[in-house]
Amino acid sequence: MNNKQYYVGYWDETIKKNINKIIKKHKLEREFDIAVNNLKRNAMCGNKISRDRWPKKYRKNQKINNLWRYELSKRKPGWRLIYTILPKNNIKILSALLDVLNHHRYDRVFGY
Repeated sequence: MNNKQYYVGYWDETIKKNINKIIKKHKLEREFDIAVNNLKRNAMCGNKISRDRWPKKYRKNQKINNLWRYELSKRKPGWRLIYTILPKNNIKILSALLDVLNHHRYDRVFGY
């Protein structure tokens, strides 16, 4: 049985504003809510991004040690939620949201 508690938050207030602006502009509220609920059940439900693919943007600004991608929707393909997992203590884990990217911007940021 998994006794860990999962929480979801934003890396900082600026990122929170940017993510919420994108979510609202592109009408992704439903998909975002589903993603957050899934991350609350299991922080590792996304796809781990290999370290050699991490953009400098995240390594430099957030000084992360892991990076994950969550596909927001099959109905609106191409939207991804970028997050990192921060251990709060031995029973709590925080998924810190970093970005929401469409397919084109994701490819550009990650160098594909």
